[in-house]
Amino acid sequence: MLRERYEQKPTPRNSIALGTALMWVGEYVTAREHFRSSLEKAKRLRMGSERDYVFLGAAEWCGDNYAAAVECWRAGRTAPYATLGVCIHSPMLLFVASKLRPELPLSTGAILDELREKLADPRTKMWPGTLAQFIAGLTSIEAVQSSWVGTREQNAKGVFPDCRWVTEFYGELLQLHEGRTTLQRFKQVMVRLAAPVQYATWEEDDFVHLMRFPEFYIARHESRA
Repeated sequence: MLRERYEQKPTPRNSIALGTALMWVGEYVTAREHFRSSLEKAKRLRMGSERDYVFLGAAEWCGDNYAAAVECWRAGRTAPYATLGVCIHSPMLLFVASKLRPELPLSTGAILDELREKLADPRTKMWPGTLAQFIAGLTSIEAVQSSWVGTREQNAKGVFPDCRWVTEFYGELLQLHEGRTTLQRFKQVMVRLAAPVQYATWEEDDFVHLMRFPEFYIARHESRA
């Protein structure tokens, strides 16, 4: 149904819906082909979105193509369109790659410096910019937590569990970065974060938003590595 909807109306919304569904069921090769095709179409129209790059990279990562994932995220840093209008998600994922695969030719310090430069833009003062600020050491966990609260579909106001989930993901990664945990311990936490019990009782809207975090698929992959 999602494929048919996308073929009939290839909008960015329908593209991400199909791509994340493929990621969810573990069809990473098909997801990679989908995101690559979607990105090529968008680039021809000069409308490439950072989201396409980050998900293409996630599909590569989950297929054990780590160097290819890094190239996707490097390219995503200069995409014409991005959440909040600033490409902060790609550097965040490059930070992930630098910690989970230290053998890759990445400099964690340089990645964080670039992220801090991007965060000087005032548009990044709201979520998910607050999360990026926390990763870059520019704000506190309390400031991030306060940005979880908002309004979604049907005017349901509250703390979004998907935001809590991805904050915990990066919180654990920062502990690894700071030497307060080990890679083995990190992967054990990923087993817990990727377990269905984490989201089985969530509202549908919250679950859909979790599916749109490439970090979830990376966590699931790492929990099985």
